[in-house]
Amino acid sequence: MATPDVNGLYDCPHCTDAVVDLDEHLKTCTARKQDELADAHRLIAEHEQQQTEACLAEIEQVLAKYGRRLQITQPQISIAPA
Repeated sequence: MATPDVNGLYDCPHCTDAVVDLDEHLKTCTARKQDELADAHRLIAEHEQQQTEACLAEIEQVLAKYGRRLQITQPQISIAPA
């Protein structure tokens, strides 16, 4: 738990505000909400990257069964003989 300064104010860990009631302030702190939103976006991006890599591995595995490989040349993707 944060400790108040000599004036009895708490510094918000997300913004530059010094407040009397930190718990109440955190309920409406815009900077906190932006931090949480940024964390959520990061987690979603990580999950999407993991899903993409898993899908790519599965595609490569299926293509290998048929003697093919995935050839990616930006911005074009094609299937070529292995």
